[in-house]
Amino acid sequence: MLEQTGLILLDQIAVTRHRRDALQAESAALLAAHHGENPDLQGMAREALRLRLVPRLPQPAFMALMRAEAASGRIVLDGSFLRLPDHKPRLSTDDEALYTRIAQELGGETRFRPPRVRDFATTSGNDEAEVRRILRMAARQGRVDLVARDHFFLRATTIEMAAIIRRLGAASETGWFTAPAFRDEVNNGRKVAIEILDFFDRHGLTLRRGDLRRVNPHRIDLFSAEEPVP
Repeated sequence: MLEQTGLILLDQIAVTRHRRDALQAESAALLAAHHGENPDLQGMAREALRLRLVPRLPQPAFMALMRAEAASGRIVLDGSFLRLPDHKPRLSTDDEALYTRIAQELGGETRFRPPRVRDFATTSGNDEAEVRRILRMAARQGRVDLVARDHFFLRATTIEMAAIIRRLGAASETGWFTAPAFRDEVNNGRKVAIEILDFFDRHGLTLRRGDLRRVNPHRIDLFSAEEPVP
């Protein structure tokens, strides 16, 4: 019935096919401009793009449009960011070599409790400021995430932790889960577990009520396994 009227449904918002096509074109143009101005960044923040579009869509309708664009291969959902498929930020050769060594320390069995910048610099004999610079660049490219002060996690680990959070929420009758439940899943200390959950709160994957958290249904796909890991 809706198709016969020439309208397209974005979540609960109906738009004309012409308006949908215009929003698609404007999204691509804004992303292209952002990549040109910021070639070292992983992409454009989702909310930043939503606020630039005219007309401004409600968040659920905007994400319905973006998911359709991602399914078509015209854009890529990358954590809290959006990018065009051909946008590939890269480090220099020397920076890449140092990042490779750092990434090895951030992964493996200790991936849920990786060393902080100062600890890695001390044990590896690298300059602390240089390690921090490389990791900040890698974070801007979506390869790692700054979860807490001086505490970076590989993006693959962030995706894995987000999956754990979604699983905890799905297993709960109410959808709410506790920080200790998450702590036990990642086999980590309470302080680091809380810092990780606070990170997901800030990005909107989780909603907090006192000591409980649940997955935000409007951002359930943040840090999903389907997104590419640089």
